[in-house]
Amino acid sequence: MLNRNARPEKDDSEEISRLRQQLNVIQNSQQELYRHLMNSGPLIAGSYYQVYKTCTRTNCCCQRGKKHGPFPALSFSHDGKRGMIMIRSKDAPVVAVKSAAYRRFVEDVRELRQLNTRVLSIVDQLGQLLREEYI
Repeated sequence: MLNRNARPEKDDSEEISRLRQQLNVIQNSQQELYRHLMNSGPLIAGSYYQVYKTCTRTNCCCQRGKKHGPFPALSFSHDGKRGMIMIRSKDAPVVAVKSAAYRRFVEDVRELRQLNTRVLSIVDQLGQLLREEYI
């Protein structure tokens, strides 16, 4: 027998409405993230930056502080170890764009994970409020 007197109270109805609104807002944010992720172009894992180097010549000005460069480079992580690779100057603009796209992709995935965690929390709360006793 369904307990017909176990209807949500007014306070519960307002809370249920608030939770549903939150889910709707999160769903819109998720859809935007999905669009970004699905429309991502080629990615290069790593961070593009410029490095300055010293050479081995003892009389070179780089030994007294003015280093050679800047030279384009890409830092990356592989199997938990950090690495760096030098980039050809002609490839630098493309690598810079693709590594920036990779950072945006990783950030979008991180944000999506946070939203999914929040959704599960809200759904749990909603389930608690909607649950009825069968007597």
